Amino acid sequence: MSQPSHPIILDLASRPATDPMLVLAERALARQRAGLPADTLLAELATHGVVAILVNKRLVEIRERLDGWTLADAAGMPDLATLAGAARVRATRLAALRARQSDTTF
Repeated sequence: MSQPSHPIILDLASRPATDPMLVLAERALARQRAGLPADTLLAELATHGVVAILVNKRLVEIRERLDGWTLADAAGMPDLATLAGAARVRATRLAALRARQSDTTF
């Protein structure tokens, strides 16, 4: 996945209720809280450059994994550049791992 040039921390408190990114983020958070997968919603947010969601002064990172997407509590309050860099590193490593795996399957 290519990373957008402007990573975003989506602050739920500062968005209008009709904002499509807010709706996606709230649905993803609700699904994760319920123990349900939210991969499609999180992938859509990430595609639009969202690297984290700010919820009641708590930062939750959107993280890509080999088998999908997840939300993870951030350690402290990292800045946007750090979050974007971490997302880029994860995406690069996962792409390389997926390429290696596809080379070994027939």
